[in-house]
Amino acid sequence: MLAGLTAVLVIVLGIYRAVGPGRMLLAALIAFS
Repeated sequence: MLAGLTAVLVIVLGIYRAVGPGRMLLAALIAFS
């Protein structure tokens, strides 16, 4: 469980760094709306 959450967090952080804060925020808004 914890290992899975950690893996997801690492992937999200990797995407965040690759894409940048602006687009990540926009993607999050689209995903949650």
